[in-house]
Amino acid sequence: MPRQLIPSTILALTCLLPPTALADDDAAGPFALRAALGVASVSEDGFDESLMAGAGGALSVSRVLDVTAGLRYYPDFSSNGASSDGGVEVLMAHVGAELGWDFGRLRPFLRPELNLWQARPEYEGRDLDDDEGASLALFTGLELLVSRNIGLIIEAGRSADVSGTDLDTLSLGAAFRF
Repeated sequence: MPRQLIPSTILALTCLLPPTALADDDAAGPFALRAALGVASVSEDGFDESLMAGAGGALSVSRVLDVTAGLRYYPDFSSNGASSDGGVEVLMAHVGAELGWDFGRLRPFLRPELNLWQARPEYEGRDLDDDEGASLALFTGLELLVSRNIGLIIEAGRSADVSGTDLDTLSLGAAFRF
């Protein structure tokens, strides 16, 4: 191996180590529980916006990579803001691979996801383009560590092709690491 490759190889290998291998003894572990509240909107098919509640977890597999999974619930996408048309609720399960970089207390991240979703109208007479399916999403955000195991998170993302439309989400949340 040429001598020039040795430092870059060592650096590349340290990026693959779990965070606890390089941290102090009192550092948080590789697991995190997350919860979030937010708003979501769509721009097609006449649906407007909804609140969002989400919960899930993450497992750190290296210094820069977390594997995430969880659920998001969107209780009521109203049609053009008119409740008389009835709304649509969406339940979404997601798994993702989150790339995050630590800058002291700030941790910006980027997370592609695979979503499995189910949409259901408030009453049976309403037709949807699709009532269930899979979609891809991309989220980006920032985590502010307020202690060694608690972080505040703001994130935004777009889930493509959920019941025939793209779904944009903006949320605030918290993570508890252990």
